[in-house]
Amino acid sequence: MADDFTAYSITDGGLLHRAGRALHLTRGQPSDWIRLAGAAVLITYVPVLLFGLAWRLAAGAWLPGLAHLDLHVRALVAIPLLLAAEPLVEARARSAGRYLLQSNVIRPGLDAQRDAVARTARLRDSALVEALLLLVAIATALPGATHVSGVSVFQWASLPSIALLRFLLLRWLWRWTLWGLYLFRLARRPLVLRATHPDRLAGLGPLLAPAHGFALVVAGVSAAIAGGWGDLMLHQGASAKAFSGVAITFVATAVVATVLPGSVLAPLLYRSRKDGLVSYGAFAHRYADAYEARMFGRSGEEALGAEEISGMCDLGGSYEVLVDIRVTPWTRRLVTLAVLGALIPMLPLVLAEVGLPELLRRMAEHL
Repeated sequence: MADDFTAYSITDGGLLHRAGRALHLTRGQPSDWIRLAGAAVLITYVPVLLFGLAWRLAAGAWLPGLAHLDLHVRALVAIPLLLAAEPLVEARARSAGRYLLQSNVIRPGLDAQRDAVARTARLRDSALVEALLLLVAIATALPGATHVSGVSVFQWASLPSIALLRFLLLRWLWRWTLWGLYLFRLARRPLVLRATHPDRLAGLGPLLAPAHGFALVVAGVSAAIAGGWGDLMLHQGASAKAFSGVAITFVATAVVATVLPGSVLAPLLYRSRKDGLVSYGAFAHRYADAYEARMFGRSGEEALGAEEISGMCDLGGSYEVLVDIRVTPWTRRLVTLAVLGALIPMLPLVLAEVGLPELLRRMAEHL
């Protein structure tokens, strides 16, 4: 029964996954992404380098396109990061499924839970959806391979890496949407939540774990964007400051995308906090009434070492847990990871312009 429920996977299923299985690139191991990234480099990047080398031997000069940063960053950083995020997110999703069963959060209506998993998995496994995503990725990449003056052979050679990056990004957005759909279906079930759970999320904290891994997806997208900006700085003299507004918008978008699936749990948390405060408040009043009746009539010597005093302190601590329940399932750690995933790939652009000593000096001034 547990296996049936936890069989839901964010990253299993789809055309590319089945192709990887058939080619023995994916074997259900955490290291699968390394083989997939190697295959991606072999298919999308090595031919471009070989074409550039052939051109150098034939024409006596290197192709200008080989000096574009986005070509190298896209193939060697962005695509591998999007693939490396798969085992990270997957491990956390499966751990969340096991937690739901072991903690008895889904004790009532387990058959309904398995049905929710199966319905979401059918969408995830749809070959039609992934085929459409692939077509969209190719269609949007084609205009970049055509210039007004004609067709650039080099641009056509780099087209596979552009299309693959966009496909992986679109597939991640689809997978992330399905994870939000699964959480939404889960939130409609009669879950057993505990307002006094120490995670301040009524026991739903592990369901946010996959979002921590999603920060790596954000980093992959950020690296691709940073590669394009680096080209503008290198070849057109643009300043890193010129991209600050877009960078802030991207960071905000990345944070929203990271926390959005878990936001469907907000109504559960609100009800849990509201009902918990009422129930625990009534219990605390009865406890305080009994405490005062027993303790206030004692002498100081009789009260020394009384266990009731410790219990009263514990009562206050538990009440603080209730008061601190997050109505929105956004932890500081989760938001921080999303921000770091968005900013770290852009940091080399700032370092290239102002230098590390100057950057540290400015940071120290602000601090």
